[in-house]
Amino acid sequence: MALHCARLASVSLAVLLTAACSNGAPGTQQSPSAVGRMDSGDATSSANATDAGRRDPSDPTVIEIPTWITGLGIVNEASADERCRWSVSYPQVPDASSLNQDLRKDADYWLAQIRDGDVNCSEDSGIPGVHVGFDFTAATGNVIGVRVTTTLSGSAGDGESRKTYWYDGITRRSGSADRLIAPEQMTAFATELKNLLGGRPGVEQEQLTAVLAGPDRSVLTDIAFDSGGDLIVAVPEGTIGSGAAGRIVVQVPASAAKPLLSDLGRRAQVQATSPASTLALPGASAKPATATPTAPSTPDTNNPAPDCTRVKCVALTFDDGPGRYTAQLLRDLAAYNARATFFTVGQNVAIYPSLVRAEVQAGHEIGNHTWSHVDLSTASPAVIVRQIRKTDQIITKITGSAPTLIRPPYGAISGQVRANVDRPLVLWDVDTLDWKYHDSARVTRSAITGIQPGDIVLMHDIHATTVAAVPAILKSLSKRGFHFVTVSQLMAGEKLSAGKSFGANGNAFGRDR
Repeated sequence: MALHCARLASVSLAVLLTAACSNGAPGTQQSPSAVGRMDSGDATSSANATDAGRRDPSDPTVIEIPTWITGLGIVNEASADERCRWSVSYPQVPDASSLNQDLRKDADYWLAQIRDGDVNCSEDSGIPGVHVGFDFTAATGNVIGVRVTTTLSGSAGDGESRKTYWYDGITRRSGSADRLIAPEQMTAFATELKNLLGGRPGVEQEQLTAVLAGPDRSVLTDIAFDSGGDLIVAVPEGTIGSGAAGRIVVQVPASAAKPLLSDLGRRAQVQATSPASTLALPGASAKPATATPTAPSTPDTNNPAPDCTRVKCVALTFDDGPGRYTAQLLRDLAAYNARATFFTVGQNVAIYPSLVRAEVQAGHEIGNHTWSHVDLSTASPAVIVRQIRKTDQIITKITGSAPTLIRPPYGAISGQVRANVDRPLVLWDVDTLDWKYHDSARVTRSAITGIQPGDIVLMHDIHATTVAAVPAILKSLSKRGFHFVTVSQLMAGEKLSAGKSFGANGNAFGRDR
């Protein structure tokens, strides 16, 4: 299974897209988008300068997901077709319509590529997937920065392209990263970059001069600030030197950068060094926060987990959430005193902290499903570790404990994945294909037909049709004598080794990819 992306270089990157596409008509299995809205109560409580200024140690230009923005949303779309796997997510910021339009436009571009067959899968292309992810580089005061990263797995070099959008809350305009530089200072900016890059190994001076002499400086798509106010410019690999040199990063000291900046750039630099505690966009509509509905947590603490060696047990698992349908799912599970395992995506955990707490309070299990749904089997060791670690950190922050189980997105596992995880990898026995068929009756049939004691069932709580199917699944299986338990309860007594994949009854499976 592999992927060929015909026009990766032209993409502006706003989404989270992990792909490997089918022969034929890619995108036909697209799932509808699920828009997550951040819990307003948590937004209020987390709105402080410490959170606003916290940065990712692995990339000092990236800030945490801005949970201080009331109503922040993430749009999720996905397909898990073995021949064509992709997922898309991108943020939507209240009262930043032009930024939202740019992010949606990028997402629509990628989806059109898949539907029209311009992104093709073939067994011999040698490119197993595309990952497009987003990070915030700023989100305080009247400035927002969003970096979108597209990685073409298996291509030459790191296969990565990045574009950073900057939104000016005063003018209400969104644009590319070079808007941080004053137009009249572009020549001086180019000279500063040439001086800083002079003599650097891998940089071809003729290429550098040619690139920076262009009227639009089209390679300057990724510019942001670190917490000290230094201007960080990342030049794509192969642009000003050999591909072997990789992406070339230039750090312009804050003092040298300041006279080169536009008004937006100066305000962005201030927010990098002294972030405000909130995002306050001038002219933003004053509308009340819409709180995420929380499910009543009614765990029966007097009812211990059943002994699955004596009774029929099944583990219902839900991937990719939490999302806007999870609250209803928790109510349905509570009605049957059913326990489940939620393999959560870190960025969604940050948006829906109260739902994750409700899951734990109701006796459910939280698992790690990576930070942004990356295909770990095609990722570098550094990316694997970072995706798992970031998700652990946000889950621990919200629930008080780290997850003990990992489910790799798509069930995609490689030797490198096994070597870089410190917990068991949980796969499944019954795939309801709910991502493919948005039909509640069909999802119900898939979950209950032929199910055996000890099975692990795969579903996704980001789909309304899946959540609508759960009551019928619970009713049917409970009538047949099944008990609903977490994966850990199902596997009690089994020795689960780090890096080993497990399905039902402790059977190791999962093909290296």
